[in-house]
Amino acid sequence: MVQAVLCGIAVCYRVPYQPGVCRSVPATPVAPRAGATNKNMQVALISGIVALDDRVVVWLGQFVSKWPLFNLFVAWLIDARIVKFIPFVLVICWLWFEKTAMQELRRRILLEAVLTSLAAVFVARFLALTLPFRDRPVANPDLHLVIPFEAGLRTWSSFPSDHAIVAFALAASLARVSPLVGIWALLHALVFISFPRLYFGLHYPSDVIVGALISSVTLIAIKDPTNAPLE
Repeated sequence: MVQAVLCGIAVCYRVPYQPGVCRSVPATPVAPRAGATNKNMQVALISGIVALDDRVVVWLGQFVSKWPLFNLFVAWLIDARIVKFIPFVLVICWLWFEKTAMQELRRRILLEAVLTSLAAVFVARFLALTLPFRDRPVANPDLHLVIPFEAGLRTWSSFPSDHAIVAFALAASLARVSPLVGIWALLHALVFISFPRLYFGLHYPSDVIVGALISSVTLIAIKDPTNAPLE
């Protein structure tokens, strides 16, 4: 028994031991409980997502010290409301007042787009307040991120991203009016709204992805099935 214990310690800690001392001890197989197995799988999945989040944020952070002019442009995008959401407002106004044969149906879809965005934000705030608090990447000292401006971080949790929720909710709704407009809105949400927040460590990738999923689920729950896509 003592030899078995010493052998196990030697193997775990890679301590040299003499050949022949350690012998395999047959163990009685114990079937894991279903609940414990599911919990372990969930923990492993969450740990994998967190590790991937950290790797992506650190990878992006390495470019911050190399591209000072690009940093100025991205930093401007973070607070430039005229670039972030004003284009959505202008496109919605254009589609609302444009004279077409399907104007009434188009207006119902656009109204659903605004309601979807508001509802998705409420869902996101509920999740942020009920789920465990998640610091923003730039506030994590283990990641060693440096940003060239004062972040002015709020006390809100990083998960999920409010900006991503609103942007992707509008993009998905506009795609029902016109696929081309929807493609533009999706690219705008990715490049001008989501990317700057990832680049400077204001959000993790999973914050943005879950925000997009919340928008999609909220749109499915709210939309009127009689309002089919126009094109």
